[in-house]
Amino acid sequence: MNMALRVDSTVFFEHAEKLMRHSKLSAQDFMLKQGKLFMKDMVGLTPPGDETTRGLAAKRQGEKAIEADLAKVFLPVGANVREKDLEAIHQSQRNSRGRVGNKRLREVVREKDFWAYRRKVKRKVGTLAAGFNRASARLGYRPPAWIWRHPSLGAIKVGFHDKGIKIKIVNKVRFAGKVKDLERHAQRALNLRGQALRRQWKAYKHRLAQKSGFRRR
Repeated sequence: MNMALRVDSTVFFEHAEKLMRHSKLSAQDFMLKQGKLFMKDMVGLTPPGDETTRGLAAKRQGEKAIEADLAKVFLPVGANVREKDLEAIHQSQRNSRGRVGNKRLREVVREKDFWAYRRKVKRKVGTLAAGFNRASARLGYRPPAWIWRHPSLGAIKVGFHDKGIKIKIVNKVRFAGKVKDLERHAQRALNLRGQALRRQWKAYKHRLAQKSGFRRR
């Protein structure tokens, strides 16, 4: 399922428009720079990342979640167990969010098959965020290697017009539409940009006041 993210950009543009009038960059370059910074935050907030965990720490967080899920589903033993389809068993236990619930199945499987399957699934960490690889590249940001290695299942459309810029980002990862709060993460990423621009605007006004000799009481 393709997922186009829709966000409220009112606050962001309120501060962006003020700064653009005083920036040395052209309006297009200014907005593309903001787009790059937005993608950095968006990728960082996309699971397994979150507000407080990004980069390699997020990768490890995702791997730990997989390890915990598989421990609920399988019980690996040394030998004397027939070969089984671990992927089918795992998929049967996953909910709409892709996670295994609290119920423990503990299917007995061959140890070597279990470890091979666990390695395979852990290599998929970063797939969801990779749905933003194409948009990130278009805007000048390269995600971490553990995300960048996955296929770029996404799209971006950038349009400039006399009133500003319009960017449409689509995540085409198959399960993106089922991921809880992905659009909320996008809104948070844009809000972070708006907050950063507000701080820059306040700093700019402060510098102007200092140059003019004006002092606040």
